Amino acid sequence: MDGATISTTSFRVNNGAVSGTVSYANRVATFEPSSALSNSTSYTTGISTAVTDLAGNPLSSPKVWSFTTIQETTPPEVNTTSPVNGATNVSISTSIAINFNEPMDSSTITSSNITVSGGVSGTVLYVGGGSNQAVFSPTSSLSYDTLYVVTVTTGVTDAVGNHLASQYNFSFTTQAAPPASNPTFTLSSGSREANSVLVTIESATAGATIYYTDDGSNPSPSSNQYTTPFTLSSSKTIKAMAVKPPQYSSSSTTEAWYDLYWWSALSTGCNNVVYALTTDSSNNLYAGGLFSSPGTYAAKWNGSDWSALGTGLNGTVRALAIGYSNVLWAGGDFTFYDSYQENHLARWDATGYWLPLGNPGSVAYNGVNDVVYSLCPISTNYNTYIGGSFTESKLHGQLATTTASRELSVYFSGSTVTYNNTDLPGLNGTVYAAVFDAAHDDLYAAGNFTQSGHGATVNKVAKRKYYTTSSTDWTALDTGLSASVFSLAYDSTNSLLYAAGGTIINSNKVAKWNGSAWAEVGSANGPNDSVYALLWDATRNRLFAGGGFTQVDGQAANRIAYWNGSSWSAFGGGVSVGNSINAIAQDTDGNIYVGGDFTSIGGISANRVAKWSKK
Repeated sequence: MDGATISTTSFRVNNGAVSGTVSYANRVATFEPSSALSNSTSYTTGISTAVTDLAGNPLSSPKVWSFTTIQETTPPEVNTTSPVNGATNVSISTSIAINFNEPMDSSTITSSNITVSGGVSGTVLYVGGGSNQAVFSPTSSLSYDTLYVVTVTTGVTDAVGNHLASQYNFSFTTQAAPPASNPTFTLSSGSREANSVLVTIESATAGATIYYTDDGSNPSPSSNQYTTPFTLSSSKTIKAMAVKPPQYSSSSTTEAWYDLYWWSALSTGCNNVVYALTTDSSNNLYAGGLFSSPGTYAAKWNGSDWSALGTGLNGTVRALAIGYSNVLWAGGDFTFYDSYQENHLARWDATGYWLPLGNPGSVAYNGVNDVVYSLCPISTNYNTYIGGSFTESKLHGQLATTTASRELSVYFSGSTVTYNNTDLPGLNGTVYAAVFDAAHDDLYAAGNFTQSGHGATVNKVAKRKYYTTSSTDWTALDTGLSASVFSLAYDSTNSLLYAAGGTIINSNKVAKWNGSAWAEVGSANGPNDSVYALLWDATRNRLFAGGGFTQVDGQAANRIAYWNGSSWSAFGGGVSVGNSINAIAQDTDGNIYVGGDFTSIGGISANRVAKWSKK
């Protein structure tokens, strides 16, 4: 037959009242109803003369026949489900599928006839076409770790109206709740040169509650609850956890540590200008200057309290240094201490007294005849190098005054003091600073001189061997510097000498000597005013500078800044109220102390002296 002539037009049931599809193969024409036929019903089927053979010859006459369906009463059944009955660890985003053994009446596949316990709402879709599957899709995610029961009622029917024989139930359990995401800190752990930091804690788990501690203990839901970013004003380790029921807690505690370094006042400080600072091996700080409190021109800070050094001195202290056996040396404008006359030079004994450099008595000639500005302990022996504006010295007990042209060496072995200036050639101007390079036995001195006592030209800075060669004259460092030098510092790691003062090189206040040539420190003229103090910090690889400047290389830096080897930076907020930083010292723990003429630094009230340390 010509299959193209066999169609729903030429092959019909009940004169077309029953819809369906027609197919032809192997001389057999098949009518497939679109839906099941009704029970106990007569149907008339007919093939019209529109059907032809391959030659185009039509049927000689229509073919009509009838049949009657029987009453089909077998109830439908549930074949399989997904999830299977008793399934565990089922995803909370799952859809629920129910597979029947025969075509079903889609009008009965509804959310009324297929329900999920716990009041779960959703949509139900029937998928025919041979799959015979009902799919329940929850409107929202199911709950974690929950047993759900699915019920298929007897209200569902097959295509011919047969109801499910009995209610069908199956159950499954959803997955356990995953832990809330571990909290994260937007500010990474580390050391911060800051008075405070803002701490922000987050969790990727939406709606999670974060709990934290700042005392090193592990957090729990009874710890501090994080609500908004908070300010941390001291060094802390923050530990945090995230909680979102039923997730209960994050899988682990996360932490971040913040070490804050900033200024702090040393009690009430000093009531007038500080010119000199030094520390001993026990990290006691000594301050000298123009003040009358907490001591008279000199005082000691033990880490918690100030104490006066005896009855004090009678004039400004310009220089302090710790020499052999932790002995404190003081130099300056004074001429008396503790009722003894000792011109411009004194030492503080561990017994708690200022002691003369010689034996008490007629001491009119003790000390030197003018101001001492510099004290430099020589680490390889018991000597302390002394520089200033003096030209004579005398130790009580010596028969005559000794020439001492702005420099002097004092030998102290623990009980005996001896002046040793035989090998010192002297200088023709004031010595303001000195530093000793023990590795090379090089003593550097700086000030406003231009010649040594032996006539050598040495502009503002000079070098000599201290003890390996006798009677060694000062030698020049190239052509020297162009203005008075007030401070020196030595970087032993890189063998660099730093000098600072007025405009000492080109337009700059700071210069460095690499052993063969001078160079400016900074690319845009460095500090914009005089530098009075330098400190090389080997632990941080920084050169600290203090003075009267307000800028370095064009950027704001009030009275204090640091050089990191390639650029200048402001430090610690600088002096807030005041005129200058005159002295910088460091203890064995790396803490930095500054002294000068200020009452506030980095926003912290601090009278003339302050400490930079971990908060």
